[in-house]
Amino acid sequence: MAVVHQFTPVLSYGDAVSDYVLELQKFIRRAGHESEIFVIRSHPRMAHLCRPFHHYEPRRSPDHVLILHLSIGADINLFVWLSPGKKILIYHNITPYEYFRQVNPVLAAECYLGRVQLELFRGEVVLALADSEFNRRELDAKGVFPNATYPIYVSFQKFSRPPRRDLLEMYADGRVNWLFVGRLIPNKRVDGLIRAFALYHHRVEPASRLLVVGTGKGFERHLMQLKGLVRDLRLETAVVFTGHVTLRELIALYQSAHVYVSLSEHEGFCVPLLEAMYFGIPVVAYAAGAVPDTLKGGGVLLRSASPEIVATAVDRVIGDEHFRERVLERQRQVLQYYREFPYETLFRTYLDTVCA
Repeated sequence: MAVVHQFTPVLSYGDAVSDYVLELQKFIRRAGHESEIFVIRSHPRMAHLCRPFHHYEPRRSPDHVLILHLSIGADINLFVWLSPGKKILIYHNITPYEYFRQVNPVLAAECYLGRVQLELFRGEVVLALADSEFNRRELDAKGVFPNATYPIYVSFQKFSRPPRRDLLEMYADGRVNWLFVGRLIPNKRVDGLIRAFALYHHRVEPASRLLVVGTGKGFERHLMQLKGLVRDLRLETAVVFTGHVTLRELIALYQSAHVYVSLSEHEGFCVPLLEAMYFGIPVVAYAAGAVPDTLKGGGVLLRSASPEIVATAVDRVIGDEHFRERVLERQRQVLQYYREFPYETLFRTYLDTVCA
């Protein structure tokens, strides 16, 4: 039995990376290894599942395997880099800091620092895993070897609970519902999404609605800009900013959607694309970052994010029943690929190699 601990800046509630960390811990423990999760901070509901990373310091050993989830610049990255033991890096990508300079300078600095810290692991890891081929190519560029692509584990079991019935009924009013799920941060280009929706709403289908699901915490200035754009485009009754939602509310929103639209310019994986597929929603997405890797030929992949192109694509996927079914059939095939991916078997193979 080996000691295999994970280190991540934050263990959040309902966050895709945090869910992934917990799932990996199950894999590690089922393989017979001791495993704990060490963090800088955690959501109150998750605090019993992890420990502050400084609690690990007196237990350091060159015989341990340390798995670091790298997605931002943080003290915990340096702590793992300076610790003895065999190191596995799991790279979730870091958004370029330029997106945040004007709206959140602190996060901009953390993103800049994260890319600097990534280079510290050149020659320091026994293995680096990337969520997507897009991320793996970045590891190549930074000289972090050996590396491999290992997609983020997405558990759909959490969606088995009932939706918020009142929310489901409220949005089942005959209007065409566009859906976006994600943090309201500049790289997600919700502004472009609003402009594309405005064209669709005013010229194609007035009985339509855009549901923007996600928190703007820490980006209040950006959220105000987005709401100002909604007013300027005369969309006050057609665009809904839900803020943070519960899981049952999220399920209701997915079940209410007719199309999922993402115009994000930078993604390391983009879990909501798979969640939309799970709910049988056709996906229209801009081909940036890891999005083509994640979709694997599913959805409608756009090479341009111009409002005209986006609105036309949505109009076709909504109005052309034959085309819509072809899109959905391909999405079902992609979803099956992820469901059948040998996550645990492959990860245990990696561990066996490292622990040998």
